Amino acid sequence: MMKLHRHKKAFAAAAAVVLSVAMIVGFFGGNGSPDKNSATVVNTTTNAAQSENGALDVRNDSSASSGAVPDVSGIQTMPANYVTPLSNRRDGGTLHEFRYKVTYKGKTYKRPAIVYLPAGYDKSKKYDIFYLMHGYGGTYHTFLGWWKGARPFKYVMDHMIYDHKIRPTIVVDVEYFPMYGEYYYDQLDTVSKEIVNNLAPAVESKYSTYATSTTEAGLAASRAHRAIGGFSMGGCATWRALKNYPDVFKYYVPMSLAMYYNPGSYVPKRSVQTSDTMANAVRTKAPGRKVYVFAASGSDDFMNQGTEMQARDLAKCRGFKWVDPSGSFRDGNVTYNCWEGRSHSFKQSFPYLYNGLIRFFGYSQSQTDEVRNADS
Repeated sequence: MMKLHRHKKAFAAAAAVVLSVAMIVGFFGGNGSPDKNSATVVNTTTNAAQSENGALDVRNDSSASSGAVPDVSGIQTMPANYVTPLSNRRDGGTLHEFRYKVTYKGKTYKRPAIVYLPAGYDKSKKYDIFYLMHGYGGTYHTFLGWWKGARPFKYVMDHMIYDHKIRPTIVVDVEYFPMYGEYYYDQLDTVSKEIVNNLAPAVESKYSTYATSTTEAGLAASRAHRAIGGFSMGGCATWRALKNYPDVFKYYVPMSLAMYYNPGSYVPKRSVQTSDTMANAVRTKAPGRKVYVFAASGSDDFMNQGTEMQARDLAKCRGFKWVDPSGSFRDGNVTYNCWEGRSHSFKQSFPYLYNGLIRFFGYSQSQTDEVRNADS
């Protein structure tokens, strides 16, 4: 369990019991076997930075994005069948066990991840990419599963892409490295640092994304096509990614936790301080560039208030503007939506991801209709 301040030992012990019961349920992942058939893909695109303001070209829905924010508004209901396989499974994407290296305290480790490749993946095309982080007690299998046993979020991605809700997108299921130490405090900064310094260079040099090089500068040039998100502990790490790498990630979906951890969910002073820290980081590390935040939680989630107020306090900072979840990111760049009746479980977070990804990598309704007509 995590350590709280020494002068609060009695409170920490009680909070730890509550946390372990509330958070372990539904969080555990599984173990998979390596995918021995993963193909090596070399990105051969040019070194030109991608525009973040151009209009979408829907003539080729797998590589057409110029990085413009989709003009999508409102909170959409995710169809119930999205958590089940497509009727024709050959129309779905594939899962690949992935390994990359991390050197920590003089020792090199092989670290795991699961990579989702959309159906029809073609190394000659470019793909948006989404890094997804699990909650406390989870693993890199938590959301997607593994190559021999998919989990429901893999099917959500299959349906969203098949139904032209979003452009074909690569998803990387990330695992926290316990060698870094305690959860929820400064150690969670290491998750995004490992992604940017180790995981992204390995994944995006093998699979075809918009990155023309995998240095931090190269990743920054393609930030318009990169998102990061996570649930609970992963939500905390998502806010920290905004603090650490606003130059690398344009889109964020933090779910069911603020940038800080507190058993009571919301601490006003800390919420304001951490929001100021994030806003200052954006102005310093990505001057003149926008980031977009779709935060979410459930009404029965004990981290609901803290998550909402983190988003609202951030929206008060210079460079940020609140937009009602019924509106569009064309009108602002940070929002929060609460789902009625949902509690603290990653299994209940799929509608959050569904709505976030539509805002990041989706189409307007007219563009969806145009792509469907082109396919027919």
